[in-house]
Amino acid sequence: MIISLLFLSILCTLNPIAPQFIASTAASVSRAAPEPVTQTITQTPDAWIDPRIDSIERETMSEMISFSPPPIPSGAIWLNTDADTPRGWEAFRGKVVVVQSWTNATPAGRQAFSTVSKMISRLKNNNVVLITIHTPEKMSTAFTYAAKTKTTPPILLDSTGSICNSIGFYKHPTNILIDKNGAVQFVGLRPTGVQKAIKELVRRSYDPDKKTRVFNPTNNTPTVKSSYPTHALNFGRATNMQGKPAPSFFVQSWITPNPQTKDEVRVLEFWATWCPPCIKSIPHINKLANHFRGTVSFVGVSGETKQKVSSFVKKTLMEYGVAVDQSKQMQTAIGCSAIPLALVISADNTVRWQGNPSKLTEQIIQQVIDADNGTLVPVKRGKWDSLSNNG
Repeated sequence: MIISLLFLSILCTLNPIAPQFIASTAASVSRAAPEPVTQTITQTPDAWIDPRIDSIERETMSEMISFSPPPIPSGAIWLNTDADTPRGWEAFRGKVVVVQSWTNATPAGRQAFSTVSKMISRLKNNNVVLITIHTPEKMSTAFTYAAKTKTTPPILLDSTGSICNSIGFYKHPTNILIDKNGAVQFVGLRPTGVQKAIKELVRRSYDPDKKTRVFNPTNNTPTVKSSYPTHALNFGRATNMQGKPAPSFFVQSWITPNPQTKDEVRVLEFWATWCPPCIKSIPHINKLANHFRGTVSFVGVSGETKQKVSSFVKKTLMEYGVAVDQSKQMQTAIGCSAIPLALVISADNTVRWQGNPSKLTEQIIQQVIDADNGTLVPVKRGKWDSLSNNG
């Protein structure tokens, strides 16, 4: 060190630029250990993204990109692990980590668990780790499912929703991918996107000296444009029209005055007077129609005769538009073979939700209205209510 500094002092007398060189060299010699840094943010290709993820949920997860996820609680309950299994994100440094949410309560949840488990297993790469998080929804059934299917991936059980809230997971199964340096790089991917993202992250190098900051939510509540509601998983016995153009509107005759059916959000229901579930749902539709009166058009279309439906309407309170079409033109266009069935259609004539009208809520309709209007909504970090019983 002494010889090096002697050489540098001699160099100063020969070269006027040398003092700058000495300053930078001295700084590098005495520089302290690097502070934790965030990683380079990765732009996710559109083809990798799962379009079914709500915009608020995606924004919540995206806030973590370039950071390490919030810590896993020390008392968290795990399945398919032993005493030697790592329980914190730091223990997985040097490996690519896929964190997949799921629930045994729904077919989509079980399918997500099975698909990603098989995907990771086929890789046969010890540098790729899968952690699954069972959401609070019917969490108690995860024990039976794990034993029945003889699953091997670690399952983190989140009974209160606190872990899911910290990451941004809600009911729809989704994921985050963490690089070798411990930083979240991708969120909310479809299965093919997960495959490609894993390949990309495996390719990247690992720097053991690089420290990644742990994500800490800010007090500033960000806003994002409202997205259309998540597509219903049970869309009835018909072609799934969600995200597709609605059938051309057609009725043969109106029983009630003709409501506005263009250029605004509308709810279209297929029903019949002989159908008990249809009749049972009428008070619910009345309530929705009154709540959104002047903003949303509600129309119930029956394939029966005008005389039969008119007689029924005289005896039954239906506070929305009622029409008949014996040709069942719209029903046939979407392959509807069972009623009741409701479609929520946005102003651009796209079906945004489809299913049994009894499952249609004010929140779903309002979300379509907000998305149509480009309304900015606050991004609440987590939607699980720790006080509710989620099963």
